[in-house]
Amino acid sequence: MIMQTDSASARAADPGTPLADLRAMLVTCPDAVLSNPAWALAEATEPQLWASFTAQEWSSVIQSRCISPEAFHFALDFIECARTRSDYGASWWALESEISLRADAPREALARIAAPWRPEVVNGAAVEIAHHRLGLPDGSVDGWHAITPVAYMISGSVPRSRATKGWDEAERLVRGRHVHPRAPVLEYLPVGTPYFASHAVAAASEAVAGAGRSSLAPLAAYVLMSKINSRFIDTSVMLKRAMLRRWEGRGEFGRMPARCAAAPIGGNRVLDPWESESEFLLRIVRRGADRAGRFPEAAHDRLSLARRGAAYWVIWIYLASTRCRPDELVAAARSHRWEERLAAASNPTLSAELRDELSRDIHLIVRGAARERWEVE
Repeated sequence: MIMQTDSASARAADPGTPLADLRAMLVTCPDAVLSNPAWALAEATEPQLWASFTAQEWSSVIQSRCISPEAFHFALDFIECARTRSDYGASWWALESEISLRADAPREALARIAAPWRPEVVNGAAVEIAHHRLGLPDGSVDGWHAITPVAYMISGSVPRSRATKGWDEAERLVRGRHVHPRAPVLEYLPVGTPYFASHAVAAASEAVAGAGRSSLAPLAAYVLMSKINSRFIDTSVMLKRAMLRRWEGRGEFGRMPARCAAAPIGGNRVLDPWESESEFLLRIVRRGADRAGRFPEAAHDRLSLARRGAAYWVIWIYLASTRCRPDELVAAARSHRWEERLAAASNPTLSAELRDELSRDIHLIVRGAARERWEVE
């Protein structure tokens, strides 16, 4: 979703704005457009309006705070159509995932996504998440932390790069107890950063939390299996399996669920070796980084981090830290990006007012994080 300007948002909310112009602003100002009475009128009088949407428009609608319950079902109709059309590529998969991560998604929509779920295999991420949520009471966010790495994996708004500048600053924030060692923002590292940065922060997290009390080190070690066996094991598969282990282990990496054991990975050639190799893999992670850091130790704010070229994930960790400036924290809590709202939700200094606001966020992971306590020593 693109940040909307005040002037564009005002025009998108104006009932006098022509429908064609509202349609053009849907991607940049979805909340304003969807809450515009003129748009509501168009929905009632233009029967083909939803059917004419592009994948990008649907993504904006699905992530909007103003989506209607009916729109979820129109979106799923689009997804079912897109599955059979090669010109849509994998857009349907991303949209399905975005719906599964909506905290307020109707149960009927989750049921449609979960319909292909099979008990003998590891299903797609959206299918697994929807199936899990259907087994919970309405409004429950139970198991949200286990979903976090998968949410980073499936998010189309999270850039993929090998940017690492500032990783040592991230490690210092964790080791200096400015960030909670189990803060969910840290779980992006095994998903999208080179191993040395991921392992350094994971080792710091475990050193602060104590052995066995940090989920980041086991997650990094678990994902490491896909790096070692990269010819046969895809990282996305390991992240989904990690999610299932944590659900069944009630937050920890328990023994492999039976359906994982029955579904080998890598073209049915590789079995999950975690039980036999976990200590070896954890030792690799606990060694930390094998290179010297070069990012200066100094008083940082968000702007200075960005000017010095710090990686975006380093800035997220800063936003989750007690060193984050109050004005920056407020901006992050009200950001259009769920990753920044998630960082704010796990910041120990977040005000009770903003924490309450985020506890009702539209994103499942943000809502779950805001309902936890994140004090640091």
